[in-house]
Amino acid sequence: MDNRVQYFVELSGQTVIGCVGLLRKQKLDKIMHLSVNSIARRRGVGSRLLKAAINSSDKDVIYMTVRENNITSLTLATRAGFKIIAYKPRHDYNVLSLCLFRRKHVREKAY
Repeated sequence: MDNRVQYFVELSGQTVIGCVGLLRKQKLDKIMHLSVNSIARRRGVGSRLLKAAINSSDKDVIYMTVRENNITSLTLATRAGFKIIAYKPRHDYNVLSLCLFRRKHVREKAY
């Protein structure tokens, strides 16, 4: 399977006010490039886009990386169910890796 990115966008008229990418990989998918125009922030655009990307994925694990100081994105991700799993210090900023763990197939108990 080749890696490909599917983009979700929200429009206001003919203006793009937000977008997010879903990089489809073999074992897990990655949320990337989540962005909302400053004129459209705090209106649920980011939440709708993130939800659309998550719902489009058929993987049990979805991950994303966010700069440590990007409180808005961290809040959005944790509200969507993502958990911080790693911290990577960088020269000029620090990056957090977050994962959303989903169980698509639940085994039934044998009685």
